[in-house]
Amino acid sequence: MGFACSLAAAFIFSVLIDFFKPLRRALFPVFIISQTLPPVAIAPLIVLWFGFGLAPKIMLVALVTFFPMLVALVQGYAATDEDIEALLSSMGASPLRIFCLARLPSSLPYFFAGLRISITYAVVGAIFAEYAGAAKGLGIYILNAKNNFRPDLVLAAVLVSATLTLVLFGTTILIQRLAMPQEKLAAELQAMSAARLELRKLRKRFGDLDVLADISLSVRPGEFVSILGPSGAGKSTIFKLLTGGLRPDGGEVLFDGAALAEETQPFAFMPQRCANATAADHRQYDTGP
Repeated sequence: MGFACSLAAAFIFSVLIDFFKPLRRALFPVFIISQTLPPVAIAPLIVLWFGFGLAPKIMLVALVTFFPMLVALVQGYAATDEDIEALLSSMGASPLRIFCLARLPSSLPYFFAGLRISITYAVVGAIFAEYAGAAKGLGIYILNAKNNFRPDLVLAAVLVSATLTLVLFGTTILIQRLAMPQEKLAAELQAMSAARLELRKLRKRFGDLDVLADISLSVRPGEFVSILGPSGAGKSTIFKLLTGGLRPDGGEVLFDGAALAEETQPFAFMPQRCANATAADHRQYDTGP
């Protein structure tokens, strides 16, 4: 409940700060000062002021987790692509409409980053709140075990706390993947845009003749590439370099980002003159199964 209140307050204040810029200069120093208060010192005071009920625990958890969420959201709004905002504005969108269509979606990666940080603080804040004053809970269990000189029980409680933190952290990652399926699509598109085959400044010389001089070429998945040129231009030489029939005098050939090794050649080459050859003639070009 304390974390939910923190999340709601962080969102409300982040929206106000985004729409009213002077509020940032007015409120951020106060929020920063609130983070300098150590929970072990502020927890007893909150319990004294607000009693031993649920309210002080909610307040302490909210105090600990509020600031990372606020900073993440404000930074996410600021990371919005200005061109998208300009496009929406030129189409007559209001500031609220621009916020909903551009600024809010762009803040989602930052929001989930802040969420993962805050969710770990929430467990610590809840334990401190129970430690300062509660009838039951993990904090009271640790306190009683410490007073009874039972380090084994203290370590067991720490293990439970760590496990709970890991579960909550993993839950936030799962929620992010469900809420942002476009991230997986973007990663797949980025992988597809990476060159599958790449020639970097490839050079080959036969005697005094430079057949290839600093030839660079990249082929991405799904691309069809044609190499055109007159006879003797070096087209067949490139294919022989790819298939290991020749060694380059300079440069390198990369496949999936790694240099080609002679023992793991992924390519085969059949010259055009073999197109009308018989089956018996083809056997000399057989590359295996």
